[in-house]
Amino acid sequence: MITNAGGTTADLDGYCIKDNLNKTAKSNQFLLEVSKHNPGPFTIAPNESMTFWFSAGRGGVDTKSSKNPQNVYATTKSGSIRKQAVLNDDGDKVALFDTKDKVVCEIVTGAADDATEPEEVDEQDAPNAISITSITSSDPENMVITNQGGTAIDLQDYSVVDNVGKSKESNRFALTKGKLNPGPFVLQPGKSMTFWFSPGRSDDFDFDSKKNPQHFIGTTKSGAIRKQAVVNDDGDVIVLKDVQGKTVAQIVADGKSGGGKKRSQQQADLPPSKRTR
Repeated sequence: MITNAGGTTADLDGYCIKDNLNKTAKSNQFLLEVSKHNPGPFTIAPNESMTFWFSAGRGGVDTKSSKNPQNVYATTKSGSIRKQAVLNDDGDKVALFDTKDKVVCEIVTGAADDATEPEEVDEQDAPNAISITSITSSDPENMVITNQGGTAIDLQDYSVVDNVGKSKESNRFALTKGKLNPGPFVLQPGKSMTFWFSPGRSDDFDFDSKKNPQHFIGTTKSGAIRKQAVVNDDGDVIVLKDVQGKTVAQIVADGKSGGGKKRSQQQADLPPSKRTR
């Protein structure tokens, strides 16, 4: 969200948003200009705000009723609304540049929230009382997400993030549709979803019986079944975030929860066939 904290109207036409400014990865650049999905204007009155949607095509945004200048949508080079995630790196610096390519404001994602203390979750603010009710570090690693509220909730485009509050890089899992997870992800009141972090670590994992929304299969960025361990750290804070990136539930792993034998880091990262018994 971009806010005009000054006393005069600001016109952002021709301004540009760039990410990955503090990383070696190539930056994404989004130009605020008139187009099919952004007909303008891009003026922000004093104390008013503009919400810039990086990937509105992923769902959860009514692009037809949310218009400029209060809402602006990132698009691809072909002009379609962008679907691919942008803000998926902790510590990613994102900045707004004016028409002379001068930085007028900037923000750091992920690490700004996670590198200090884990975010406290107010149960009254958690939509439909979604909770993480258990977590298991023994293979196959999993946690259980339960809808303890009175209405159904759609978890599509929510995300699971680990290593919150630690210096090491977080693993992020987006609850999006794919080959192994065709959907839906709607949890009815009193129902649960078992989130399987690394089902590929178990030779006898029954994928055929693990259907959405009762189950969700953790995958790599390429969509392959994940084999690398996730829940192998004592005190690892794991959170569930909604489509706006707000933490709605969290749990602390103890590295041996669920009655499983605690694995050393070396054992945790080995495939099942090569671990000592």
